[in-house]
Amino acid sequence: MKSRLGSGVFNDGAISNQFGGLQLIVGSAAYGGLASTDILDESGNDAWLAYIKSSAGTLTEPLMQLAFSKACEDSDKPDAAFMLQNAFNEVWGVLAAHQRIVVEDASFSGAGHDQSKVLQYNGIPHFIDSHMKSGAIYYVNSEYTKLHVHSAEDLKAQSFKQLEDSNAVKERMLLMGNMFCVNRRANSSLEGITVV
Repeated sequence: MKSRLGSGVFNDGAISNQFGGLQLIVGSAAYGGLASTDILDESGNDAWLAYIKSSAGTLTEPLMQLAFSKACEDSDKPDAAFMLQNAFNEVWGVLAAHQRIVVEDASFSGAGHDQSKVLQYNGIPHFIDSHMKSGAIYYVNSEYTKLHVHSAEDLKAQSFKQLEDSNAVKERMLLMGNMFCVNRRANSSLEGITVV
């Protein structure tokens, strides 16, 4: 179940019975019925899409700072970063020894991640998740991007006492909900990172 939830949270919304996940939210496709040209700032520039640095290549601190800062506005800023292990290794290699702060904080336990692998950098935790897009780092502001679960279908159990033609019992857990974002611009990504 953890794997299915993780796949849903990070997917691109192409599968109808999964969440419209972070790849859809951070991507450039229409989202929530709104195209990128539907919401413009006072200068006529797109004010809806997340910042995406594609073909990032070799990871550097300035690239990380650029992607992070593009999602900041006044006191709003991303409060988490997500990546695969190989992108995490690149982040680790870029940082100087005094910048590599690995925290063991109980407040991260609800995020579904190994607490011993949470790197605190630039004031936010950097999580490893095996469902994340390859060669990418997502900076996410959880104030605007959330997983909402239907209260009546939150891990509801269905039991089948005996299956037909077999000596087995089946039980399944149901969860109904979706990822929602009310401000895509509060998120950003680095993509196409060269990884070893």
